[in-house]
Amino acid sequence: MKILVIDDDVISRKVITHKINESLAKAHVDTFIEPKLFYESDKVKDILTYDAIISDYTFPTETCIPFLKYLKEEASYTKLIIVLSGDEEEEIIENLSDYPNTKCFNKQNESFDKIIELLKEL
Repeated sequence: MKILVIDDDVISRKVITHKINESLAKAHVDTFIEPKLFYESDKVKDILTYDAIISDYTFPTETCIPFLKYLKEEASYTKLIIVLSGDEEEEIIENLSDYPNTKCFNKQNESFDKIIELLKEL
């Protein structure tokens, strides 16, 4: 399984990557701290090769909504997990109606083990 993780919180990014590597045999994880860096990287051409994408909802300069729109245009089938860190759930749910293969994970209220469960559900 090939997974892209985009999260500006270094601890969350490391914990998510560790949980994936610990729980999913032969998983390959690419990480970025924000969507802009992903767009500018050579990995962007591989967007269709990811089995799932895990993205933080809130970045220092924007939310993940522009990234979701990019994914809809470039990789509409992509399975996606949005990492929430507070009260964004109502806001994100309004924006997810066009993304049926999307789950939300709230790191304030749930164990990071839940990400593995969500990956298996997608």
